[in-house]
Amino acid sequence: MIDTRSVFYYGNVVEVTSNTLRINEGAADVDVTIPSGRYSLSRYIEVVSTAINSSLSDDYTVIVDRETRLVTIINDQANNFELKVADIFPLNSGFPILGFKTEVNLSGASQYTSDSASGKAYFPQMKLQKYIDFEIQKEYLNGTVKESADGVPEVVSFGLVEFMSCNIISITNREMIINSPMENNPTGYEDAVSFMDYLITKGGIEFIPDRDNRDSFTTCILESTPRSKSGIGYRLEENFKLLGFYETGTLTFRKTEGL
Repeated sequence: MIDTRSVFYYGNVVEVTSNTLRINEGAADVDVTIPSGRYSLSRYIEVVSTAINSSLSDDYTVIVDRETRLVTIINDQANNFELKVADIFPLNSGFPILGFKTEVNLSGASQYTSDSASGKAYFPQMKLQKYIDFEIQKEYLNGTVKESADGVPEVVSFGLVEFMSCNIISITNREMIINSPMENNPTGYEDAVSFMDYLITKGGIEFIPDRDNRDSFTTCILESTPRSKSGIGYRLEENFKLLGFYETGTLTFRKTEGL
C-alpha cells in the first residue's frame, strides 16, 4: 500500500549522436565526450561531471534541481567559461539532453543553468496499486543452494537484490470529474506509452514514491512485466468496463547501483 502520489524520472539517453559538450575555458575549445548509456537522472549528472572534470583544467560541479530537473554547471574557481551550445549543434551535441537550448553560445559567467528539464518525468494518474516496496521484497541474484559434506546449506549468488512491484492503473486521456482520485492528463495514454517504451530498453530510472519529496528516490530498472519475464515487452490492458482506461498490470523493478 502506498498513500502518496509517485513520479518516475527517466529518459537520459546518451548515444554517439548526442554525446559531446563543447566548452572553452579561454584558450581553446574542448570537446567533452559523455559515455553512451541509458542513465537514471542522478547517474547521468555524475557521468557528465566526471567527463567534464576529466577533460578540462579547472574543477567543475554539476548539480540538478530535483524538483525542476534543471541542470547547473559551476566553475569551482569562479572563472568564466563558455558553453559552445550553438557551435556544436547539431553535430553530436549533448547539450539538449542537459536541457540547454541550441540557439546561442553561453559566455561571460562562471556558471550556467539549463533552460529546460533534463530527461523526462512520468506521473501516474492514480496512486500505485498492488504496491510492494523494495524493503520487503528481496531475492538472491542467480542464487543456488549448495550443501557441504557435513550437511550445512549455503547460498551462492551474485548478491541480495531488492525489488519493487506495482500496477499503474487509470491510464487515460479522458477528463475526470471534479474531486476524482484520478488526475487529469490529456496525454495520459501517450505519456504511459513513452514511459513503457523506455522501460523495456532496460534503461536506468528513478522511482520517487512521494512526488512532494523528490530527494528521496531509488534507482532501478524494469525487471519484468506480465507480458515479459525479462522485462523487454509490455501490453497495456484496456478496462473492459471503462473504455479508454488502461493499466500496465504488475510491473517489477530491480534496485540498481550505477545506472
